[in-house]
Amino acid sequence: MKNDSAICRSRKGRVSSAILVGLALLFMVSVARAQWVSQTYDLNPGWNAIWVPMDCTQAKMEDVFGGKNIESVIRWNPYSSDVQYIADPSHPISQDQEWAFWPDRGPLAATLNKLTGNSAYLVKSKVQQSLTLKGKPLLQTVSGNIKTGQCLTGFPVSPAKSGKVKFSQYFSYDAVLANITESSYHGGGDNIDNWIKLVSSVSSIKRGAAYWIRSADYTPYYGPVRVLSSDGAGLDFGTSGTAKTLTLRNATNGASKKPITVTASPVPSEQAPSGQAPVAGQVPLYQAALNPQSGQMEYSPFSAYQRVLQPGEEVTLTLYLDRMNMGKSDGLVYQGLVKVADDLGLTEIIVPVRAVSTSPAGLWIGEASINKVGAVSAPDANPEQSSDVPFKQRIILFVDDAGKATLLQQVYIVPGPAKDPVAMTYNSYNKTLTTNPPEQNLTNRISSATLPLDFAEEGAGTLSPGSTTTFTVLLPFDAATNPFVHSYHPQHDNLDPSFQQKLPEGQESYTITRSIELRVSASPAGSFAPGWGADILSGTYMETISGLKQQNIKIQGEFALHRISMIKTLQK
Repeated sequence: MKNDSAICRSRKGRVSSAILVGLALLFMVSVARAQWVSQTYDLNPGWNAIWVPMDCTQAKMEDVFGGKNIESVIRWNPYSSDVQYIADPSHPISQDQEWAFWPDRGPLAATLNKLTGNSAYLVKSKVQQSLTLKGKPLLQTVSGNIKTGQCLTGFPVSPAKSGKVKFSQYFSYDAVLANITESSYHGGGDNIDNWIKLVSSVSSIKRGAAYWIRSADYTPYYGPVRVLSSDGAGLDFGTSGTAKTLTLRNATNGASKKPITVTASPVPSEQAPSGQAPVAGQVPLYQAALNPQSGQMEYSPFSAYQRVLQPGEEVTLTLYLDRMNMGKSDGLVYQGLVKVADDLGLTEIIVPVRAVSTSPAGLWIGEASINKVGAVSAPDANPEQSSDVPFKQRIILFVDDAGKATLLQQVYIVPGPAKDPVAMTYNSYNKTLTTNPPEQNLTNRISSATLPLDFAEEGAGTLSPGSTTTFTVLLPFDAATNPFVHSYHPQHDNLDPSFQQKLPEGQESYTITRSIELRVSASPAGSFAPGWGADILSGTYMETISGLKQQNIKIQGEFALHRISMIKTLQK
């Protein structure tokens, strides 16, 4: 079996040999989206080994390199397995092709279609020039396999130290890389195999350059600071996220391990390239800290985070999204970056941050807690505290893109096409039972006992911070749930003495009208609440009831609503 050190060494062989093996592979990539940064490379005539820490798959290779005096681009592909053969090297276990080419080199070679990130490339330039690539930044990863060291890779050296710090200093903080013996950099020129052994005490490490690094054992080290995110590639809040985490680790180890100060700070994204969603604005982020006096978390805009970490220690930084200040339109892409650096000045890691705005559309569920009732003797006075134990009633609202809310007594959530949820009133749901029965075991019904059966009425106003939405709920004098009506009481059944003629309103029962106001607060209680204004709303509940007595009855309380689904339509 081939050992791990031999694997890395064998892959420094001539690139041309890769053309003769393997089947043609079409390299599949995901669509790049979000945050943008640029990296500039100083290319010399001939071959250059570069490391691309960004996802540039938003553009085709022709669009990136066409017309820029670039003759050829070759990407190195790490093997998917560290076991290449068992007994005979002519019968490898894996059929991976270790190089992909642009322009296409025919059916025996893998084709390079797009510029992926966290990859090493050999670029042949016709002239001396500066090449600027724009893409989505990616968290640094370790190239190669579980035991092959880092092989052909680059390092997130801080721009200030690029070309100014020796490999011996940069690698001194890792027990494995401190003892590397067979590593090299590309010497340029027309010879693609012009790899020159680097002397760690003499050679300087550069940001954006790719190096062959052969270590005796696997190491995840790429600098004194290691960064991980809850999303893997960065902080993507999407359309519904409100909290994401970054894990910052002191990666120094071995004889040179030491405490380091890690700093994380927000920086703006560059503008998007042509054809990509424009940058709507900087992602509004908050951070939290525990107030030892109150025992409560206090939020403040994220400006900078700093922490001293002991060797091997890691800390989790939680960042919260302020959706309230992202607008109320669907699909605006907010983009930003978080820069992580160490006080040694050696590393600078860029973390992408992305969030997408949404309209208030969706299904909102909450409740009103009523604890104030107005005096009948003074109906125009404001309601006063009536109980320490509030009376609670459920609120069900469907809100459209414009913020118009429909108050519902009950709603059915059923699986629609491709299992996407569909919201229905009882009438619509009842029709589907005979035309296209939904999956009963996947249907959810939510109801409120304080509204007339199957009530569904659009209100006036919009549901948004600082606004008021009003609803009028009528309970007809002859409704079965009207409190004046008793089916078997002759004085309250709305029938004449012969039980034949229906009596008009006002003789035995009365229509009850409920005027409901939802006064949404302009801001949450306190300075900040994650998700407030987008998925959480609260405020004052006001209701005036007429028809029960000669005077109107006023009640008051507080309400809170949570958006449980972004369903766009309500089927009535």
